[in-house]
Amino acid sequence: MTLTEIPISSDATAAFTPVIAGYRETIFHHPDGPNIHMLQSPEAARLAMADDNLDILTTANDGDLVLLSTGNTSKAFYPVFVARAQERRINLARFRYGHIDNYVYDPLNYPFGTDNQDYEKFLRKHFIEPAGIPKDNFFPIHGYTADPHKVASDYDQWLESQRIVVAIAGAFGPKPVAHFAFMKPGMNLEVGVAAINLSGEVVRRDVTRAEEADYPPPPTRAITLGLRHFRRAQHIFTINCGSEYVSRVTLALTGPIDPRVIGTYFRTEGFGKKVNIYLDPATAQPIIEHFSIQQER
Repeated sequence: MTLTEIPISSDATAAFTPVIAGYRETIFHHPDGPNIHMLQSPEAARLAMADDNLDILTTANDGDLVLLSTGNTSKAFYPVFVARAQERRINLARFRYGHIDNYVYDPLNYPFGTDNQDYEKFLRKHFIEPAGIPKDNFFPIHGYTADPHKVASDYDQWLESQRIVVAIAGAFGPKPVAHFAFMKPGMNLEVGVAAINLSGEVVRRDVTRAEEADYPPPPTRAITLGLRHFRRAQHIFTINCGSEYVSRVTLALTGPIDPRVIGTYFRTEGFGKKVNIYLDPATAQPIIEHFSIQQER
């Protein structure tokens, strides 16, 4: 897709405002590398991210791997992604799909999990099946296992053999960690895939959600990608919309790079310019203020 770039500053990290398919975005190049896309609404942010993903996939090879995220942000994104692919007649079934993390369910203690708790179920329901992806093209992290370390090791070996063209990283996690995938401070972040105990922030969030929905107590362990395979991805996408994410985006993009704040790693070596972050007006405002960005009116 051709972008009409309208420069609005002479600064090396200037923003520009392309007009794309009826929506308007300001793109700001963060001094540490990531491209920050600021849209006029959450709906426009999802559409812009879908189009940018599809632009990449039009030139990708059959069998290239796309890594998928989960959660409420992804649940809102995938219908837009699938619909836009259909409108543009892009065949998503050409590619392989994996995902970036999953909860661990001990089969003896957790006979079932909702699609919001078992990310394999989540992805089948919200993306794989609606997109018409053949079952053989989806390679999940199996969360129902008595040996999560073996599952992590096997998945790591499989990922090493794949060409990762896109990683959809979802939204930043709760403060003060602002993680992507289930990574947390104190673990070996440089691993490929690891079985870990969830961070306290995630456990507290999940307990609250389970109680509100009258679900069983959530798992406290997970299998997650570390930084290594994210660095191998050719392109990384994350979308953060709504007031819930304002403080997380601010922490990840304006604070110092900090091993205790996982989101800041998107600004380190191996990430930088290949990272695309999509924001709505709420999450964009602190970025605009911090970097004194002028937007085209």
